[in-house]
Amino acid sequence: MNAFTGRLPLSAAQHEVWVAHQLDPGRAAHNCAGYVDIRGTIDEPHLAEAVRTAVDEADALRVRFTADPDGRPWQLPLEDVPGLRVHDLSGTPDARAAAERWMREDLATAVDLSEGPLFAHTLLKVAPDHHLLHLRYHHIVLDGYGQALHWRRLAELYTARTEGRTAKPGNAVGLAELLAEDDAYRASEQYREDRAHWYADLADQPDPASLASADQPGPAASRFQPPARITGVDAVAGRHQVHWSVVVLAATAAYLHRLTQQQDLVLGLPVRARTTRAALTTPAMLANVLPLRVTVRPEQDFPTVLRHVAERAAEVLAHQRFRGEELRREARRTGAGGLAPAVVVNVVSFDGRLRLGELACSVHQLSSGPVADLGLEFFGGADGAELSLTFEPNPARHRAAALAGHRARFARFLNTLLAAPDHTPVGVLDLLTPADEATARIAGPVRDYRLERPLPAWIADQAARTPDATAVEAPDGSSLTYRQLLDRAHALAHHLRGRGIRPGDVVGIHEERSLDLVVGLLGILLAGAAYTPLDPEQPLARLALQIEDADVRVVLTRTDLAARLSGSCLETLPLDTLLPALPSAGPLPDAPGPDDPAYVIFTSGSTGRPKGVAVPHRGIVNRLLWMQDEYRLGADDKVLQKTPFTFDVSVWEFFWPLMTGATLHLIAPGAHRDPRAIADAVRRHSVTTAHFVPSMLDLFLAEPTAAELPTLRRVLCSGEALRPETVGRWFEQHGADGPELHNLYGPTEASVDVTHWQCRPEDATGPVPIGRAVANTTLYVLDRAGRRLPAGVPGELCIGGVQVALGYLNRPELTAAAFIPGPGDTGRLYRTGDLAVLGADGIVRYLGRLDHQLKVHGFRIEPGEIESALLAHPRIDRAVVTAPRAADGQLRLVAHLVATGPAPEHGELAAFLRERLPAHMVPAHFVPLPELPLLPNGKLDRNALPLPDTTAPPPAPRPPSPRRSACCTAPGRPSSAPTRSASTTPSSPSAATPCTPSGSAPRSNATAAPSTSPTCSRARRSANSPCWSARWPTVGRRASRSGC
Repeated sequence: MNAFTGRLPLSAAQHEVWVAHQLDPGRAAHNCAGYVDIRGTIDEPHLAEAVRTAVDEADALRVRFTADPDGRPWQLPLEDVPGLRVHDLSGTPDARAAAERWMREDLATAVDLSEGPLFAHTLLKVAPDHHLLHLRYHHIVLDGYGQALHWRRLAELYTARTEGRTAKPGNAVGLAELLAEDDAYRASEQYREDRAHWYADLADQPDPASLASADQPGPAASRFQPPARITGVDAVAGRHQVHWSVVVLAATAAYLHRLTQQQDLVLGLPVRARTTRAALTTPAMLANVLPLRVTVRPEQDFPTVLRHVAERAAEVLAHQRFRGEELRREARRTGAGGLAPAVVVNVVSFDGRLRLGELACSVHQLSSGPVADLGLEFFGGADGAELSLTFEPNPARHRAAALAGHRARFARFLNTLLAAPDHTPVGVLDLLTPADEATARIAGPVRDYRLERPLPAWIADQAARTPDATAVEAPDGSSLTYRQLLDRAHALAHHLRGRGIRPGDVVGIHEERSLDLVVGLLGILLAGAAYTPLDPEQPLARLALQIEDADVRVVLTRTDLAARLSGSCLETLPLDTLLPALPSAGPLPDAPGPDDPAYVIFTSGSTGRPKGVAVPHRGIVNRLLWMQDEYRLGADDKVLQKTPFTFDVSVWEFFWPLMTGATLHLIAPGAHRDPRAIADAVRRHSVTTAHFVPSMLDLFLAEPTAAELPTLRRVLCSGEALRPETVGRWFEQHGADGPELHNLYGPTEASVDVTHWQCRPEDATGPVPIGRAVANTTLYVLDRAGRRLPAGVPGELCIGGVQVALGYLNRPELTAAAFIPGPGDTGRLYRTGDLAVLGADGIVRYLGRLDHQLKVHGFRIEPGEIESALLAHPRIDRAVVTAPRAADGQLRLVAHLVATGPAPEHGELAAFLRERLPAHMVPAHFVPLPELPLLPNGKLDRNALPLPDTTAPPPAPRPPSPRRSACCTAPGRPSSAPTRSASTTPSSPSAATPCTPSGSAPRSNATAAPSTSPTCSRARRSANSPCWSARWPTVGRRASRSGC
């Protein structure tokens, strides 16, 4: 018996458990438990004596803990040491299940460290010849290796007594000796070497890779999962001359890589932290969890991964006594990363078979202590011939269905990995189970929508049904009936044909929101051409790029705007003077085909040049017919058109009501930025349906006059992530029985929207889903190699079906990268670049971006385009653009700059960018820096970029144009200063005033640009080169044409 008297300090390992326990002493999180399954007749007196002797030999078990007034903990001898308890459950129905319930309830019993006892042995009688010997202990007194030593010693003692002999003396040393060894290590050169090793490794550790599924629906996973049996590991280990533990570590890393797509991974590796004879033979708490950092690339074969993991694991074991908790504290102190690994792989190389005298027994683990995220526990003997694997989740982090999927999937992946030829890359191994195949895609309903008919045909049909109904209302009270709208549009279509416009051509339209704009859009479509919006508020330089890329020859505009677009290769047609003079005309004999483009909308480009998305009639018709199926507009509905027509939401605002007999109401130009003006339009004109980007909806909900809008039936949101806080405010204001709130998602490249979700009050408590797929659309989540991922696993959301766009106009390399052949029979897919997860319930949840693309006020923004424009300034050397969230919850563009000399003034930079970019892409703040912050690996440290000082007074605003002065009179409201601020001044009107959330600047900003013709780059072409050619990304049926 190794008894001690007085008090002893705690070891480093014990101290970490003590500190963790004090954070929540009423919980049983640090309880551990296991049991021995005994078949045969047990001698209870002999077993009780064996338990007593084994406990007497283990100082570490027989303790309790106290603390000085200053909080320093100590351990004291336990006076009242418990013996073996016996519970007879053999008379209860299903006694084995009753025994398991008892063990789980006992495990959940919190213990008082100051009182003890901190362990308990209980013999559960399931049947006369079947018993379970249960051991529950607090982690502060024993670890998994110590438990194994305890079982072995108990078996030796019992066997000796049943054989009538004296057991050999135990090898355990006293607790004082272990503590002396611990103190000696912390004062040694080895400790200093270990610390230097781990601090160096900590410098640039990646974020932990997790399989957590807490944001998914369904019940939480149970802490207690059934073990799985694994064979074949020993053969692979022998072939590659590694321990079987290396094989399962490498397999876990490969699985985690495939599921998270991270190549730089950190696993938690529990180690014994025992390197001396005394430590290796004494039951106690010495275990440690250290980060095992490994790299897995999809092109690597498994033997390569094995060798790498073996080398890295050997490094961990060489420095295993340095406490992982100390390493994590250093990480928090320095901000260097290396937080606790999410996935911990516990490898227990211990033969779970025991003999108690003549009785064959097996050892089972119930719990190894607290689990932060997910534990994988492999149990096996020295040879690894047969292993058991148990998943141990934190129920707060994992859902039952998702964890069940991982258990089945990992077993399949491991078997595939072990059986694959050695040269097989880990990135191509089959991952999906048969159950995964059924949920690895989400398909919308299949509908026969007669998609061979082009968009204007559906509007013409409606005009024939209700010719005298009001089709379009202007804010000044003027309107057009369906008959008047169609007659004017037909006349315009004939005129365009007379100008040489044919199906497949692109016609620009440079006009503000008006009746003429609607006539112009419909007239272009009736002529068989595609329209491309040319926003009067955008800089001429950007319009020039769009005109050139779309090969535009004809632009519909207004007299006072036409001069801006003059050019040798461009014909401008002022609608205000043209339309009244056109003769009446009927339908044209030919119509565009379903795969001809209906419109071309330009989006931000990462290379610094916007890219035009060509959307076919088939796609947008499907989108609009689905919308009517889902929301059912009627003749008494009125849709508010307020979205700038350069944004694809405007497409359904314009054409959905015109296809269904409803009325389209146009809000005044510029009024879409003013919540009060929007509320006034809804109220005065009895609007029933409106769209908001979520950031504008926030401002709208804060507008007092928007609280009571009796005619409003539905609000549709899209363009950026809808926050739960916004949903909460919506239902606080309108209640569950008020107007419906819908969350839609979709890129321009997929005909506006591909998912939909009707919001509920409970969506205010968590991430708002983007919902289910629309008709004739299929959604997949793919990994970086383009392989399908199962439901519940995040990856890149990819879209298939009839709504996928033709591609990027005249940008074949970008088209090939974004529009890909899908895996298997999935067809052509569009890669969104969005991170999402498919739910087994058919619901998609958006998680963010895979790249640095931003969504600000509904506008899709590539930071690279802004950075390229900034780098064109002669005094800017480097630039990084981000969009942090301000105190008011809104995103603001911030440019971080390194200048070649004195930094340019903010006003100078803003003016410089307005000549090249749309107003919504001009940063709200410019932050000059001496250098960009870098990580130790030389990469940009985005987390270290300082936030702007939003408390600085804004510069005097430039006078708005008279047309917009009414909506831009609200004073600037700079947000409160966040932390990490750097001195800067707001420079964009959209950042300073609440009436410009869409990011558009007053037209006076655009007209301040140089008077360079937007087609000057085209005029510089050689006389023999064409200035126009229809080069569709996927439909190359037209030949190039020369001449202007």
